[in-house]
Amino acid sequence: MSTKPSLQTLIDRAKASIIQKTKAQNPATDAIAAALGGGTYSLYAYQDYLAKQQHPSSCDEDWLYVWGARLKVTRVQGTYATGTVVFSGLTNIVSIPAETIIKTQSGVEYEVTAETQSDQPVPVQCLSSGTTGNIAAGVSLFLVTAVTGLDPDSITSNDISGGTDIEDISHYRTRVEAAYNERYAVGRPEDYKIWAISSHPDVDFAKVADCFPDAGNVTVYIGQKENDPVLTDGVKDAAQIFIDSQRIGGVIVYVLHISTNSLSVTLADVSDVTTRQSIEQALQTYINDRMGDDDPITPGQLVIEISKITETFSLISPTTSVTPAKSEVITFGGVTWQ
Repeated sequence: MSTKPSLQTLIDRAKASIIQKTKAQNPATDAIAAALGGGTYSLYAYQDYLAKQQHPSSCDEDWLYVWGARLKVTRVQGTYATGTVVFSGLTNIVSIPAETIIKTQSGVEYEVTAETQSDQPVPVQCLSSGTTGNIAAGVSLFLVTAVTGLDPDSITSNDISGGTDIEDISHYRTRVEAAYNERYAVGRPEDYKIWAISSHPDVDFAKVADCFPDAGNVTVYIGQKENDPVLTDGVKDAAQIFIDSQRIGGVIVYVLHISTNSLSVTLADVSDVTTRQSIEQALQTYINDRMGDDDPITPGQLVIEISKITETFSLISPTTSVTPAKSEVITFGGVTWQ
């Protein structure tokens, strides 16, 4: 906890010191005390700033990248959506140059990646990374770069996919913290959690069963804090390889997918559609955030979350606490309205 004195306290201290040493008090005393107090306050503030940068859990984003570089943890960048589009209403076949720009009605722009005849599927790539570049088949696009012989309003997408967002900064911070803490990892259950989270950007949590299924074994269940917490086999395999590279000798580690236990909620006395949607979103977020915890979800906790949206409701079910097994997480099974 910071022990930095307030600015006024430092000014008062400076003023008292000046008066004590000079035996004088006049307008100049106040001005000098304010200058000294302000300068000292800045020094305290800078010390606080430096202290925050000493650990990846509290440092600023710029320093987080410095920590990441030292610990060899790179923030996963977004990828660019790719796919093809087709041109219709052609009277003649024309060549569509590479770097021709097209866009959606919402303004997302794509670039033709290779010169292609207009009667063929035309390969494109989104100009910006992220999921906004992913569009389904059948979406209308428009020419930005004029091409002679083409109707600028006759472009339709095939599936354009593969765009991913840059890794969330809070998730990146978690991985950097995990790498920082690895220096002290010796094979405790919490160390396996750290190794699992460090193994792949998609791993948000891990649950560890020590001495399972047999003595000398450790089973690590991994997942993500999403509506569907189950990761791909590729992520599971990457986690297995990474943990095997970190664990102590003589221990057999099994990395498995987390299982799910769906929790459905029944509510009454809420008729407004918007309020219902807000409640469903709040419960979804609350349960997702709890993924990886071993503690039960109680009816009282659900009431607290719902009460943040409205005070007028009745919780019909669940009526008892729901505790996840070591190999599972609780997922949101939706709301039944009465």
